[in-house]
Amino acid sequence: MFEICQISKEQALPIILERKPLGLFFCKENQRYVAIDNSRGEAFTEEFDTVDLCKDWLNGMFEVCEDDDDTCPCFADWLSGLSQEYFPGLANMCLNAIDEWSLYYLSTSDAQHIKSAIADIAAESLYALADCIFQAAIDIGKSSFTASCLVMDVLDDVIKNSKG
Repeated sequence: MFEICQISKEQALPIILERKPLGLFFCKENQRYVAIDNSRGEAFTEEFDTVDLCKDWLNGMFEVCEDDDDTCPCFADWLSGLSQEYFPGLANMCLNAIDEWSLYYLSTSDAQHIKSAIADIAAESLYALADCIFQAAIDIGKSSFTASCLVMDVLDDVIKNSKG
C-alpha cells in the first residue's frame, strides 16, 4: 500500500508520461486537484475541486464494487450524515450547482431533467435533495456510481457555499 504524496505540477508530468515512480500522487493545478494513481504503473488521473475528494479517490473510495451495486462505497455513509432539517432556498442552490457540474456528468437535456426534479421537491433538506438528484440521475440512465458521484459533488458545493 502506498502513502498519498503531494507533488508539484512539474513532478506530475514525468509520472504520467514515464509511469515512474509507482505510487499515489496529487498536485494542485489552478483551482483543481489532480490525482495520479500510478500504483500499478498505469498513471490513472482524475481532477477534483477539493483535496478531500482527491484523496478519497486515491484511497479507492470511488472504486466500482464487484456485486453489481456500483454505488460509490462511501456514498451510503456520506448520505446518512446529511441533515434532514428543512433549509429554505436549498433547492435553488442545488439548481445552480447542477449547472456547474453538468459539464462533467450531464448533457443539456439530462441536466434539465434533474433540475425539473429538484424544482418539484417540497422538502428542502440536504438528504431529500440528495435522494432526488440520485433518483433523477438513475431515471435518465446514469449508473449508480455516476449518480452517487454527481450527488456528492453537487451537495458538497452547496454545503461549502452555504457556509461561505
